[in-house]
Amino acid sequence: MTKIKLKLFDYCASVPSKCLALMPSMCAWLYNKKYGKPNPVKGGVYAIEGSRGSSKSQSFMRIVGELLEAGYADAITIGIITESALDESVVSLFDGIFENQIDERFSKNHYRKLKTGQEIFFKGFHPSKKTALKGTERATDILLIDEVEGWQQNAAAMTLNTYIRAGGIIVLISNHFDEDVKIWVKSVGGTYMRIDYWENPHLDTRTLETWETMRETDPELWKATILYQGENDDYVRLFSNITIDRMLGAEDPHPVGASLTKVISQDFAVGGADKNVTTLGIKDDKGIYHLWVKPGNTFTTEKLIASIMKEKEEFKPDIFIGDAVGQGLPIMQLLGDESPTNIYFRGNLEPHIDGYYNLRASTFGKVKELADKYLIVIHADPLVQAKIREDFRGIILSPEDNKGNIKIMPKDRIRKILGRSPDYADSIAQAIYALDLSTQYGNSNYPTGHRLGAIDSEWFL
Repeated sequence: MTKIKLKLFDYCASVPSKCLALMPSMCAWLYNKKYGKPNPVKGGVYAIEGSRGSSKSQSFMRIVGELLEAGYADAITIGIITESALDESVVSLFDGIFENQIDERFSKNHYRKLKTGQEIFFKGFHPSKKTALKGTERATDILLIDEVEGWQQNAAAMTLNTYIRAGGIIVLISNHFDEDVKIWVKSVGGTYMRIDYWENPHLDTRTLETWETMRETDPELWKATILYQGENDDYVRLFSNITIDRMLGAEDPHPVGASLTKVISQDFAVGGADKNVTTLGIKDDKGIYHLWVKPGNTFTTEKLIASIMKEKEEFKPDIFIGDAVGQGLPIMQLLGDESPTNIYFRGNLEPHIDGYYNLRASTFGKVKELADKYLIVIHADPLVQAKIREDFRGIILSPEDNKGNIKIMPKDRIRKILGRSPDYADSIAQAIYALDLSTQYGNSNYPTGHRLGAIDSEWFL
């Protein structure tokens, strides 16, 4: 039996031991493939399922990087299930592992070449196309696919058999596997492993405490939104991964056309882990909503007002919209009603679209509608994109009211899930709301409920 010697690099130091335990079998399989030795008839497939905070994706990105760096593989493919192009956040996850090893970068093709000659390919796989993997098995020794829950009825499972025949390793990662995937993994002699956040010793203490509190106080919500094991329809997410991809990962992003309306949207931090988030947006002459989302900050009120005034001066928006909730209300009052038009966003107002419970619900409903039509393009750096994705995944539907109107889970419960307020999603949604209504009302004739004189003491939190 071949003895496998592992050299663990620094970037594997944060990988939970439960994940590292799979490395010897992976090494043995790749060693045999590289040197023409026979492998078992079945095996070489690893299905990794787990909760939020388990570090499953990061861990196996790093393990695969270790195998490549140590010479067990010459080329690997990193993929994600997505309807459009590969989301850059996946590329950024892996980039950090080889921060000082990258020799060539070709972002257009999601291709990286190491100084040692090994290659990394990044690819987006369509959730319903069986041909997505065709031919790629000849290029790589390891195929790692994330967000496998996006595969519709396991459309590509049989295609993966080609990888097995070629002798490569397949790593599938998911929050919650479809039963068909589990059956297929078992049929090919694959290894299934589940890892949960409490098995990750590197999870930060604050997040651990937040989720353990939720486990005690709201076990159904904890099971559905942290473990991804809920069967309760009360916890249906408004935004699927595919819808979020359409905003963040457009394969051929719309070029920015002539601006018809410009808006600055500001979400205000209310303490804790919350952030002040600024979004600059335009609606162009092609009907496309372009949004530039800036990294969140924790500025003092004085510094935040100065920052807002500077943004107004430089961007020259037609509309400034801010959430008049908590800390946002006094700041909006300080800004007043002067030009450009200042809009007070109040989530508890009547919905602007029939069929929704309140304005907050109808606003997010409109974002989803536009995103599904490929009419929203979000411009943000990879770290901000990751936060945006997390925020929109946290927008969860509540049971409909007695009139059948669509409701969104209150923010106090969303905070339990995220450990913070969905500031990025809120800032984006407000921007879309202002840009969308500018067509109906113009830039200075919004409903009176949004004006300073209409502010009351009832605020939707």
